[in-house]
Amino acid sequence: MRRSTFLAFIAPSIFMMVFFIAAPLLTVFWQSYTSLNLFLRK
Repeated sequence: MRRSTFLAFIAPSIFMMVFFIAAPLLTVFWQSYTSLNLFLRK
């Protein structure tokens, strides 16, 4: 299988995994960090 065909086949799956798994995890970590930071400042 050629590399361009393989990347065209795999790219949508990788994009969806990043979009639906990694992005929500990062936003949850960021929100918990900022809320904890605000809580500790008081």
